[in-house]
Amino acid sequence: MEIVVKHWKRWAICAVAVAAAMTWAMVRRSSQELSQQVAAEELRASEAASLERAILAYQAVPMASLPDLISPDAVATVLQAARVDDDEGQSHTESDVLGVTNAVAALLYHRYAQADPEVYIRWRLQAGYVFVDRNKLLVASGEGASYEACFGHRPSDDQTLNEVFRDFWNYQINNAALHNRPVAVAGASLGQSVVFGTRSTVPGAKINRRPKPRGDLGNDAWNVRPAAFTRWFTPAFNPDGSEQTLRAATYGIVVQYADGSRRPLVFHLTQHSTSKQWLVDWITIRAARADTAEMY
Repeated sequence: MEIVVKHWKRWAICAVAVAAAMTWAMVRRSSQELSQQVAAEELRASEAASLERAILAYQAVPMASLPDLISPDAVATVLQAARVDDDEGQSHTESDVLGVTNAVAALLYHRYAQADPEVYIRWRLQAGYVFVDRNKLLVASGEGASYEACFGHRPSDDQTLNEVFRDFWNYQINNAALHNRPVAVAGASLGQSVVFGTRSTVPGAKINRRPKPRGDLGNDAWNVRPAAFTRWFTPAFNPDGSEQTLRAATYGIVVQYADGSRRPLVFHLTQHSTSKQWLVDWITIRAARADTAEMY
Protein backbone atom coordinates (compact mmCIF):
# COMPACT_ATOMS: atom_id res chain seq x y z
CA MET A 1 0.00 0.00 0.00
CA GLU A 2 2.84 2.29 0.86
CA ILE A 3 4.37 1.70 -2.55
CA VAL A 4 1.11 2.57 -4.28
CA VAL A 5 0.83 5.81 -2.31
CA LYS A 6 4.39 6.75 -3.16
CA HIS A 7 3.74 6.07 -6.83
CA TRP A 8 0.55 8.11 -6.66
CA LYS A 9 2.43 11.00 -5.09
CA ARG A 10 5.06 10.86 -7.81
CA TRP A 11 2.34 10.77 -10.46
CA ALA A 12 0.57 13.73 -8.85
CA ILE A 13 3.78 15.73 -8.63
CA CYS A 14 4.58 14.95 -12.27
CA ALA A 15 1.05 15.87 -13.36
CA VAL A 16 1.28 19.21 -11.56
CA ALA A 17 4.68 19.88 -13.13
CA VAL A 18 3.41 18.99 -16.60
CA ALA A 19 0.32 21.16 -16.17
CA ALA A 20 2.46 24.06 -14.99
CA ALA A 21 4.81 23.64 -17.91
CA MET A 22 1.91 23.52 -20.37
CA THR A 23 0.35 26.60 -18.80
CA TRP A 24 3.66 28.47 -19.00
CA ALA A 25 4.12 27.40 -22.62
CA MET A 26 0.62 28.66 -23.47
CA VAL A 27 1.27 31.97 -21.70
CA ARG A 28 4.60 32.34 -23.46
CA ARG A 29 3.08 31.47 -26.83
CA SER A 30 0.25 33.94 -26.27
CA SER A 31 2.79 36.59 -25.29
CA GLN A 32 4.86 35.86 -28.41
CA GLU A 33 1.78 35.98 -30.64
CA LEU A 34 0.75 39.28 -29.08
CA SER A 35 4.24 40.69 -29.60
CA GLN A 36 4.21 39.54 -33.23
CA GLN A 37 0.76 41.07 -33.74
CA VAL A 38 1.90 44.39 -32.25
CA ALA A 39 5.06 44.34 -34.37
CA ALA A 40 3.01 43.62 -37.52
CA GLU A 41 0.61 46.47 -36.75
CA GLU A 42 3.52 48.85 -36.12
CA LEU A 43 5.09 47.79 -39.43
CA ARG A 44 1.83 48.39 -41.30
CA ALA A 45 1.48 51.81 -39.67
CA SER A 46 5.08 52.67 -40.54
CA GLU A 47 4.64 51.56 -44.16
CA ALA A 48 1.40 53.54 -44.46
CA ALA A 49 3.15 56.65 -43.15
CA SER A 50 6.06 56.11 -45.56
CA LEU A 51 3.66 55.71 -48.48
CA GLU A 52 1.84 58.92 -47.53
CA ARG A 53 5.13 60.85 -47.38
CA ALA A 54 6.23 59.36 -50.69
CA ILE A 55 3.00 60.27 -52.48
CA LEU A 56 3.40 63.87 -51.33
CA ALA A 57 7.02 63.92 -52.50
CA TYR A 58 6.09 62.68 -56.00
CA GLN A 59 3.77 65.65 -56.51
CA ALA A 60 6.70 68.09 -56.38
CA VAL A 61 8.45 66.48 -59.38
CA PRO A 62 8.37 68.41 -62.71
CA MET A 63 7.13 66.11 -65.47
CA ALA A 64 7.78 65.65 -69.20
CA SER A 65 4.86 64.47 -71.35
CA LEU A 66 5.46 61.09 -73.01
CA PRO A 67 3.60 61.95 -76.26
CA ASP A 68 6.08 64.80 -76.74
CA LEU A 69 9.06 62.42 -76.63
CA ILE A 70 9.16 61.29 -80.25
CA SER A 71 12.29 59.11 -80.16
CA PRO A 72 14.56 57.20 -77.75
CA ASP A 73 17.02 60.09 -78.06
CA ALA A 74 14.34 62.54 -76.96
CA VAL A 75 13.66 60.40 -73.88
CA ALA A 76 17.41 60.10 -73.19
CA THR A 77 17.72 63.89 -73.25
CA VAL A 78 15.15 64.12 -70.45
CA LEU A 79 16.87 61.36 -68.47
CA GLN A 80 20.22 63.11 -68.57
CA ALA A 81 19.04 65.26 -65.66
CA ALA A 82 19.34 62.32 -63.26
CA ARG A 83 21.44 62.54 -60.14
CA VAL A 84 24.22 59.93 -60.26
CA ASP A 85 25.70 58.17 -57.20
CA ASP A 86 27.96 55.21 -56.46
CA ASP A 87 27.72 52.57 -53.77
CA GLU A 88 30.66 52.49 -51.38
CA GLY A 89 33.85 51.35 -53.09
CA GLN A 90 32.37 51.73 -56.58
CA SER A 91 32.86 54.32 -59.33
CA HIS A 92 31.34 55.07 -62.71
CA THR A 93 32.43 56.60 -66.00
CA GLU A 94 30.59 58.85 -68.42
CA SER A 95 30.27 55.81 -70.67
CA ASP A 96 28.46 53.94 -67.87
CA VAL A 97 25.99 56.77 -67.38
CA LEU A 98 25.38 56.99 -71.13
CA GLY A 99 24.88 53.21 -71.42
CA VAL A 100 22.39 53.05 -68.54
CA THR A 101 20.54 56.18 -69.68
CA ASN A 102 20.18 54.93 -73.25
CA ALA A 103 19.02 51.47 -72.13
CA VAL A 104 16.27 52.92 -69.92
CA ALA A 105 15.31 55.60 -72.47
CA ALA A 106 14.92 53.05 -75.25
CA LEU A 107 12.73 50.83 -73.06
CA LEU A 108 10.53 53.72 -71.94
CA TYR A 109 10.11 54.96 -75.52
CA HIS A 110 9.30 51.59 -77.08
CA ARG A 111 6.95 50.64 -74.25
CA TYR A 112 5.06 53.90 -73.74
CA ALA A 113 5.70 56.42 -76.50
CA GLN A 114 4.69 54.17 -79.39
CA ALA A 115 1.71 51.82 -79.63
CA ASP A 116 2.80 48.81 -81.72
CA PRO A 117 3.62 45.63 -79.76
CA GLU A 118 5.52 44.19 -82.73
CA VAL A 119 7.82 47.22 -82.71
CA TYR A 120 8.43 46.70 -78.99
CA ILE A 121 9.14 42.98 -79.33
CA ARG A 122 11.39 43.51 -82.34
CA TRP A 123 13.36 46.19 -80.49
CA ARG A 124 13.74 43.95 -77.43
CA LEU A 125 15.09 41.01 -79.43
CA GLN A 126 17.44 43.18 -81.48
CA ALA A 127 18.73 45.04 -78.41
CA GLY A 128 20.03 41.89 -76.73
CA TYR A 129 17.02 40.54 -74.83
CA VAL A 130 15.19 37.21 -75.01
CA PHE A 131 11.83 36.11 -73.67
CA VAL A 132 11.80 34.69 -70.15
CA ASP A 133 11.42 30.89 -70.06
CA ARG A 134 7.86 30.01 -71.17
CA ASN A 135 7.02 27.77 -68.20
CA LYS A 136 8.44 30.25 -65.70
CA LEU A 137 6.45 33.06 -67.29
CA LEU A 138 3.09 31.37 -67.82
CA VAL A 139 3.07 29.07 -64.79
CA ALA A 140 5.41 30.24 -62.04
CA SER A 141 4.79 33.95 -62.67
CA GLY A 142 1.05 33.45 -63.14
CA GLU A 143 0.76 35.05 -66.58
CA GLY A 144 -1.13 32.00 -67.86
CA ALA A 145 -3.82 32.54 -65.22
CA SER A 146 -3.88 36.26 -66.04
CA TYR A 147 -4.40 35.40 -69.71
CA GLU A 148 -7.34 33.17 -68.79
CA ALA A 149 -8.85 35.99 -66.70
CA CYS A 150 -8.62 38.35 -69.69
CA PHE A 151 -9.56 36.03 -72.55
CA GLY A 152 -11.49 33.17 -70.95
CA HIS A 153 -8.90 30.48 -71.69
CA ARG A 154 -5.22 29.80 -71.14
CA PRO A 155 -2.69 30.25 -73.95
CA SER A 156 -2.66 27.26 -76.27
CA ASP A 157 0.52 25.23 -76.67
CA ASP A 158 0.97 26.44 -80.22
CA GLN A 159 0.76 30.13 -79.29
CA THR A 160 4.17 31.77 -79.30
CA LEU A 161 5.20 34.12 -76.50
CA ASN A 162 5.20 36.87 -79.12
CA GLU A 163 1.51 36.22 -79.70
CA VAL A 164 0.68 35.99 -76.01
CA PHE A 165 2.52 39.23 -75.29
CA ARG A 166 0.81 40.95 -78.23
CA ASP A 167 -2.61 39.84 -76.94
CA PHE A 168 -1.88 41.28 -73.49
CA TRP A 169 -0.53 44.52 -74.97
CA ASN A 170 -3.64 45.12 -77.10
CA TYR A 171 -5.93 44.14 -74.23
CA GLN A 172 -4.20 46.65 -71.99
CA ILE A 173 -4.48 49.43 -74.57
CA ASN A 174 -8.24 48.86 -74.80
CA ASN A 175 -9.02 48.06 -71.17
CA ALA A 176 -6.38 49.41 -68.80
CA ALA A 177 -7.61 51.63 -65.99
CA LEU A 178 -6.35 55.20 -65.95
CA HIS A 179 -3.91 54.46 -63.12
CA ASN A 180 -2.21 51.93 -65.41
CA ARG A 181 -1.71 54.34 -68.33
CA PRO A 182 1.59 56.28 -68.06
CA VAL A 183 1.42 59.77 -69.56
CA ALA A 184 4.59 61.50 -68.30
CA VAL A 185 7.99 60.89 -66.73
CA ALA A 186 10.07 62.99 -64.37
CA GLY A 187 11.66 65.83 -66.29
CA ALA A 188 14.17 66.94 -63.64
CA SER A 189 16.74 65.43 -61.28
CA LEU A 190 14.31 65.60 -58.35
CA GLY A 191 12.44 62.61 -59.80
CA GLN A 192 15.40 60.67 -61.21
CA SER A 193 18.17 58.67 -59.55
CA VAL A 194 20.97 56.51 -60.91
CA VAL A 195 23.17 54.44 -58.57
CA PHE A 196 26.08 52.20 -59.62
CA GLY A 197 27.23 49.18 -57.65
CA THR A 198 27.53 45.42 -57.95
CA ARG A 199 25.38 42.35 -57.57
CA SER A 200 26.13 38.73 -56.80
CA THR A 201 25.15 35.84 -59.05
CA VAL A 202 25.38 33.35 -56.16
CA PRO A 203 21.83 32.19 -55.24
CA GLY A 204 20.83 33.36 -51.78
CA ALA A 205 23.96 35.40 -51.22
CA LYS A 206 23.54 38.31 -48.82
CA ILE A 207 25.35 40.57 -51.26
CA ASN A 208 22.77 39.77 -53.94
CA ARG A 209 21.19 43.15 -53.25
CA ARG A 210 21.19 45.67 -56.03
CA PRO A 211 22.06 49.35 -55.68
CA LYS A 212 19.10 51.37 -54.36
CA PRO A 213 17.95 54.73 -55.77
CA ARG A 214 18.74 57.77 -53.64
CA GLY A 215 18.18 61.14 -55.20
CA ASP A 216 16.66 64.12 -53.42
CA LEU A 217 13.17 62.68 -52.86
CA GLY A 218 14.35 60.66 -49.87
CA ASN A 219 14.40 56.98 -48.97
CA ASP A 220 10.62 56.73 -48.56
CA ALA A 221 9.96 57.82 -52.12
CA TRP A 222 12.32 55.35 -53.79
CA ASN A 223 11.92 52.29 -51.58
CA VAL A 224 8.35 52.53 -50.32
CA ARG A 225 6.10 49.47 -50.24
CA PRO A 226 4.08 47.93 -51.68
CA ALA A 227 6.19 46.88 -54.63
CA ALA A 228 5.37 44.87 -57.73
CA PHE A 229 7.77 43.08 -60.05
CA THR A 230 7.44 42.34 -63.70
CA ARG A 231 9.58 40.74 -66.40
CA TRP A 232 8.72 39.26 -69.79
CA PHE A 233 12.22 39.68 -71.21
CA THR A 234 15.69 39.08 -69.81
CA PRO A 235 19.17 39.91 -71.11
CA ALA A 236 20.47 37.24 -73.47
CA PHE A 237 23.72 37.23 -71.47
CA ASN A 238 21.97 36.29 -68.21
CA PRO A 239 24.85 35.16 -65.94
CA ASP A 240 25.41 31.43 -65.54
CA GLY A 241 27.20 31.75 -62.20
CA SER A 242 30.72 31.50 -63.63
CA GLU A 243 31.20 35.13 -62.56
CA GLN A 244 30.14 35.62 -58.96
CA THR A 245 30.01 39.42 -59.05
CA LEU A 246 28.78 41.67 -61.84
CA ARG A 247 28.57 45.43 -62.18
CA ALA A 248 25.03 46.64 -61.63
CA ALA A 249 23.08 49.87 -61.74
CA THR A 250 19.64 51.02 -60.67
CA TYR A 251 17.68 53.77 -62.39
CA GLY A 252 14.66 55.18 -60.57
CA ILE A 253 12.23 57.55 -62.27
CA VAL A 254 8.88 58.94 -61.16
CA VAL A 255 6.07 58.28 -63.65
CA GLN A 256 2.69 60.01 -63.87
CA TYR A 257 -0.45 58.13 -64.91
CA ALA A 258 -3.62 59.24 -66.65
CA ASP A 259 -5.55 59.57 -63.37
CA GLY A 260 -2.93 62.01 -62.04
CA SER A 261 -1.33 59.49 -59.66
CA ARG A 262 2.44 59.05 -59.59
CA ARG A 263 4.76 56.23 -58.62
CA PRO A 264 8.38 55.31 -59.34
CA LEU A 265 9.59 52.71 -61.77
CA VAL A 266 12.94 51.30 -60.67
CA PHE A 267 14.99 49.72 -63.46
CA HIS A 268 17.58 47.14 -62.39
CA LEU A 269 20.44 46.79 -64.89
CA THR A 270 23.49 44.56 -65.31
CA GLN A 271 26.59 45.20 -67.41
CA HIS A 272 27.98 42.47 -69.65
CA SER A 273 31.52 41.90 -68.42
CA THR A 274 33.00 41.64 -71.93
CA SER A 275 30.91 43.83 -74.24
CA LYS A 276 30.24 46.37 -71.43
CA GLN A 277 26.64 46.65 -72.65
CA TRP A 278 24.05 47.68 -70.04
CA LEU A 279 20.67 45.93 -70.19
CA VAL A 280 17.61 45.93 -67.94
CA ASP A 281 17.12 42.76 -65.87
CA TRP A 282 13.73 43.65 -64.44
CA ILE A 283 11.64 46.54 -63.18
CA THR A 284 10.25 47.19 -59.71
CA ILE A 285 7.10 49.27 -59.43
CA ARG A 286 7.03 51.16 -56.13
CA ALA A 287 3.93 52.51 -54.38
CA ALA A 288 2.01 49.90 -56.37
CA ARG A 289 -1.72 49.39 -56.04
CA ALA A 290 -3.26 45.96 -55.64
CA ASP A 291 -4.56 46.23 -59.21
CA THR A 292 -1.36 47.64 -60.73
CA ALA A 293 -0.88 46.02 -64.13
CA GLU A 294 2.35 46.48 -66.07
CA MET A 295 4.25 44.39 -68.60
CA TYR A 296 7.79 44.90 -69.87
